[in-house]
Amino acid sequence: QHGARRLAWLNLATMKEELIVERHGRARLNGPNDVVSNDDALYFTDPYYALLEKGRPADAAYADDKSELGFAGVYRYDLGTRDLEMLDSSLARPNGIGIVNGSHLVVSDCCQ
Repeated sequence: QHGARRLAWLNLATMKEELIVERHGRARLNGPNDVVSNDDALYFTDPYYALLEKGRPADAAYADDKSELGFAGVYRYDLGTRDLEMLDSSLARPNGIGIVNGSHLVVSDCCQ
């Protein structure tokens, strides 16, 4: 739910949504984009794309002033404890994400 700035489960039998996470601390997420999982956790990128103003070119400057966090992040959501851990806040545009060989997280810093 990129535009809603959160992650949610969708029950395929009932088609009802259940909120997973929408905040890091007290600040709303920017707009989670890509998600990958293993047995224990969800890993996701949270770039500024959901905060771009309509009509701006795709490669325009980000609207950072609308981000409550002030950074684009990469996160780990623990499925057991339901804790959200910020893994990285140094990437300008974290977008693609994957798990390789079950032991390495790979994140694309888009358009760099």
